[in-house]
Amino acid sequence: MELTITKQNLFKGLQVAQTIADTKGSMPILSSLMIEASGPGINISATDLEIGIKGFYEAEVISEGKFVPHARKIFDIVRELPDQPISLKSDARQWATLTCGQAYFRIPGFSPDDFPQIPEYDGQADWVQLDSGALKEMIAKTHFAIASDEIPSAMSGLFLELQEGTMRMVATDGHRLTHIRRDVEGERESGVSVVIPKKTVAEVSKILGDRDSVKISFQGNHIVFKKGNLTLTSRLLEEQFPDWEQVIPKEHDKRITANRAEFLAALRRVSLLANERSRLVTFFLSEGKMTLKAESAELGEAMDVLPATYPHEPLRIGFNARYILDVLGVLESDEVSMELSDPLSPVIIRPEGANDYMCVVMPMRVETVER
Repeated sequence: MELTITKQNLFKGLQVAQTIADTKGSMPILSSLMIEASGPGINISATDLEIGIKGFYEAEVISEGKFVPHARKIFDIVRELPDQPISLKSDARQWATLTCGQAYFRIPGFSPDDFPQIPEYDGQADWVQLDSGALKEMIAKTHFAIASDEIPSAMSGLFLELQEGTMRMVATDGHRLTHIRRDVEGERESGVSVVIPKKTVAEVSKILGDRDSVKISFQGNHIVFKKGNLTLTSRLLEEQFPDWEQVIPKEHDKRITANRAEFLAALRRVSLLANERSRLVTFFLSEGKMTLKAESAELGEAMDVLPATYPHEPLRIGFNARYILDVLGVLESDEVSMELSDPLSPVIIRPEGANDYMCVVMPMRVETVER
């Protein structure tokens, strides 16, 4: 294999692929990536056996072939090279020379025959098409509620449901739940419900732009994302996702609205002195205002007050500050509302006047935590 490529193209391809490679696993081949020169350019692929990614980048191919270097090492080398054309040439012994200007490197590679095969994207499969910016927004507004993957379960993934031109995403860790709904275009004979692993969600978010489009296809126990020259394939979680609709409260008799930016800033300030383990902040709701208070025997006490619309009897309720900060931080609306019933029932947080997004948060028992 022999080729010449711009630093920009090679760096872009390596940057995307090296995040997929499993550099800490027990199988050395998974710490590598495949560079395949053919026709008008190269394909760069990487996989950890659960997620695979393949991207095409233009290059001047002198002779076709494959080279499988250590992903992180070649990425580090190319990152430090000057912005000049790069020449890459490999031999039959799986060693390659890389030159750029006066810089010269000779690096080893694995056998291409040992590199795991990544499932190919079937262009004839049913697909749905979504604006990349919209998909990126859906992920941003839900992913923070995905449970830790230390204990394998469906809650360590993102639930995606496609039905009649509508896509839903749901995430929950047992203490909070996020839900978002958007319209999509596509061709499917029936709906689909899948659970996407947490790492896949993070990797998809990295490749999404704000203005282009992305195609999504479901093939067996895999999901495929295709965006421009990139194709990302991931295995799906097989566990059953919880019945999330049962978690959403059907009715509330109290509602409070406040300026989102003011709410976010005040909660950030007060939470600085919250108990480091529980992160408890107590909310005192009364007519015309919301008072936030945190106290800790080790750190001290903090309080802040902000104006709010609340035409109900006074109420005290406690929350893990992190859960509220996460949702306030991803919203863009000027006003935010909280719908609640009593100090122990789930609370719905949503942009004021919007019904296509919500975050359900379980409150904390204030008396128990404060002792």
